[in-house]
Amino acid sequence: MNVKWKMRRLAAAVLLFGAILSSCSKKPTAPNTAPKDFPGQPFGLILTIGDRQIDLTWAVDNPAKVKSYRIYRRDSSATAYMLLDSTTAQRYSDRLVRNGQSYLYQVSAVSKSGAEGLRSSAAAATPNLYALRINDGLEYTDSVVVTLFIKAPISTELMLVGNDSVFTGSSWQPFESTIPWTLTSGDGKKTVYMKFRDRDGNESKGLVSAQVILDTIALIERFSESTNGKPTQSDSIIHFVLKANEAGGAASVNIDGGPQNIALFDNGTNGDKFRDDGFYELDYKIPDDVEVTQARVRGNFTDRVGNRAVSVTAATKVTILKPPEAVTITQPTPVGSQQNVLRFSWTASNEADFANYSIYRSTTPNFVATQSLFLDAVTVKATTTYNDNTVTAGVDYYYQIRVFDTSGLMSKPSNEVSGRVSANQPPNAVTLNLPQLLGDGTSQVQLSWSRSIDDDFAGYRILRSTKQPIDPQAPPIAFVSDPNSTVYLDNTVGANTTYYYQVYVFDQGGKSSGSNLVSVTTAKNQPPQPVTLATPAVLDTSTLRLSWSQSTDSDFASYRIYRSRTPGILENQPPIHIINVSATTIYTDLGLDRKTTYYYRVFVYDRGGLSAGSNEVVATTR
Repeated sequence: MNVKWKMRRLAAAVLLFGAILSSCSKKPTAPNTAPKDFPGQPFGLILTIGDRQIDLTWAVDNPAKVKSYRIYRRDSSATAYMLLDSTTAQRYSDRLVRNGQSYLYQVSAVSKSGAEGLRSSAAAATPNLYALRINDGLEYTDSVVVTLFIKAPISTELMLVGNDSVFTGSSWQPFESTIPWTLTSGDGKKTVYMKFRDRDGNESKGLVSAQVILDTIALIERFSESTNGKPTQSDSIIHFVLKANEAGGAASVNIDGGPQNIALFDNGTNGDKFRDDGFYELDYKIPDDVEVTQARVRGNFTDRVGNRAVSVTAATKVTILKPPEAVTITQPTPVGSQQNVLRFSWTASNEADFANYSIYRSTTPNFVATQSLFLDAVTVKATTTYNDNTVTAGVDYYYQIRVFDTSGLMSKPSNEVSGRVSANQPPNAVTLNLPQLLGDGTSQVQLSWSRSIDDDFAGYRILRSTKQPIDPQAPPIAFVSDPNSTVYLDNTVGANTTYYYQVYVFDQGGKSSGSNLVSVTTAKNQPPQPVTLATPAVLDTSTLRLSWSQSTDSDFASYRIYRSRTPGILENQPPIHIINVSATTIYTDLGLDRKTTYYYRVFVYDRGGLSAGSNEVVATTR
């Protein structure tokens, strides 16, 4: 009793520890782990029962990637699985079980990086003093005659065996640990039941049973290939699909006059979409040496117990054509005045129905020449040199060429070559001369500089600031694209202000160099010269026309016309009209009162807000 009590405490401690370590989630777990690091999901979980013992075995794809396996268990009274133990083998013996209690198990794989994958499908078992296995625990059989492996206490004298739970047509017989047995006919899951009686006449409690799947027929339901009868070539992919009546078998393809026994897959790899769904598939890459015309394609299938199905021929035939021979490229070399073009050559194609040389380019080595990396096509067979003028300095470029014929077949990629052009150097800086003030010195600054002789000249960018140093990233006040244009008039300056200037030379690669920094201070703003206002012309009873001399002020802003019925006009009233064009020197004043005297003055304003008033004139309407 003391030993049993200790074993129960140990079992409880293990289950409690499993609950702490793991939840019932079946999702892969591992922090910061890429999906490709997760191990495969274990499958084929088989349980074998004994006296207070359940043995587990399972399988997994790529076991070399697995560091360990975790065993999860729950009994029939629990709702969640708990971590039971871990092991590095693909088998485990659970000795912490009670006879008569049902248990469910799941197994997960843990990668060498510590990532735990998906758990297996659940499997259930009930340990007992009595145990029954069919064909030593195999899941399938191809024969109705099987061997029963029976385990019972030494006191067992008789046993009752049946193909149903009421033992129809069965009778008690002496106990034997191994006997032949005939299952009921018809493919499908079969269950064998047993009861036992000891030498004292006591019958075992409940029934002992085991199951096996009887499989006597293999069948191909359909078979197809993806070319649909259209010609293809080596290195291309043909997708084969064979639908069998069951999973777990072996399927293959034979091409008349071509490859034989091409294996198909039902494990979710090599083009197969889903594991163990009875669809056996393959993305078949055609080898170089295959060439067939209108060849029949046959699908073959053998199930897991050895039943062989009748072969099925695909509805379409396969034609595999020989593509053009690959060419060989020489190493690219920089050419051009700037050495910014990569030139390379290749051997000429001997293809009779030549279509083009397709050139592919990548910035990574060992690339696959796909349409997304297509650079250009050369359609003249004798042209075997190409200049790539779309390269960037300092970048390694890798090139491959495929030869296409007129039927659309393409060669294997050529050898891969690489080249680069040197990094672009900044242009030489120009020399900026001292600025010149023009006009009255308040509103115009003239700049001049030396000419750039850079071969890939792009433009001059003129920068201005009221403080130094000038930010080279600041927006330019002007951009000059002609290298011979070395004078610029800045007429956006204000009076009495110090300005700093720099001229940056940019090349076509985006490199730049700044000139020396120069400065200039504009003159203080002076009021404009007043204009002379002529005597108004009387046009009628309500209209007078004014005219005046034109202002020549360099920072002219406007004419402002003032009117009053009394002499002595000042600027302390709103103007009756504003003219912003210096050449407009006539104004017609409409809507006046008849026989009324009016006084006028015209004030000239500059952009600095300074003004000068004209003489005052007077006129009377009729």
